[in-house]
Amino acid sequence: MKKSICFVLPLVLLASCGSKVPQDIQDYINNCSLDKAQSFVKTAHLSVASSYYDTTSNKVIGTSGYTVKVDRNDYENYHSLTVEAFTGTGVVKDEDSQLYVIDTTAEISKSAEDSSLFLSHLVKHGYDNEEKTGEVKEWVEDVKFNLASLKEESTKLFYSSSTLNSVSGGIYYADFFKSEINYYPYMSIDSNNIFTFKLEKYPVKTDTEQGFYNETLHMNEYGLVIDVDQDIINYTTNRESKMTAAATYNSTIDFD
Repeated sequence: MKKSICFVLPLVLLASCGSKVPQDIQDYINNCSLDKAQSFVKTAHLSVASSYYDTTSNKVIGTSGYTVKVDRNDYENYHSLTVEAFTGTGVVKDEDSQLYVIDTTAEISKSAEDSSLFLSHLVKHGYDNEEKTGEVKEWVEDVKFNLASLKEESTKLFYSSSTLNSVSGGIYYADFFKSEINYYPYMSIDSNNIFTFKLEKYPVKTDTEQGFYNETLHMNEYGLVIDVDQDIINYTTNRESKMTAAATYNSTIDFD
C-alpha cells in the first residue's frame, strides 16, 4: 500500500479568498464523511501514472506508476494488491530495503498457514548502488497480523495521517477541501453532482524556484477521488512532471 496518496498542490501556495463561500460548495463538502466513504467502498481500483521530462530536450527522463486493488467487501476474505514500477529519475533509494527500487509488489490476503491471520507479503527489486548497475537484488518482508490489525491497516486506503478534525493522504479528500474551503474559487459542482478542483497555469514561486501548475481533480459525493490530471512545470530546473490518476469503486476486482 502506498504510504501516501497526495494529488493536490499545497494550498498554502495559492491566494486565499476572503469573500463568502458559495452554499452549494459548503454543503457538498460538509455532507461528506469518512464513515460514509468507508461504508460505501466495497472494492477499489486505483491507477496512477507519472512521467518526468527535461523541458530543454522535451525527453522523458523518468517514470513512476502504481496500481492498487482492494476487495474489502468481507473482512474475513480481505484481499489487496499494490504494484509499483519506476524508471530513470523515478528510481530512488528506499530506506527499508536500501535498494534503488525499480518495482515493488505488496499483497495482503488470508494466511495459508493460519486462517485466523492475514499475511502481508512485500517484494522489492532494485539495485544496491546509486549508478543503478549490476545485478538486480530482491528484498522480501512478510508480516502476519490478526483481524483487528487488518482493519487498521485497511484504513490506509482512505488516509495515511490524521489530526483531531481531519484525515489526509488517501483516496478520501473531503476533509482536505473542508480545511481549505477559502480556496473555493478553484472549486465547482457540475450537473452530475461531481466536485471539481481546477487550476489552470497557476503561477508558483518560492525563494529559489518558479513555474506553473495545471490540475483538474474530480471527487464524488462521498468525498472520494475519481480522477486527476496534473501538469507541473519548473522553469528554474527545466523539469516537468505529468501525472494522471483514475479510481473506480465497487466493481469486480481481478487479482490475476
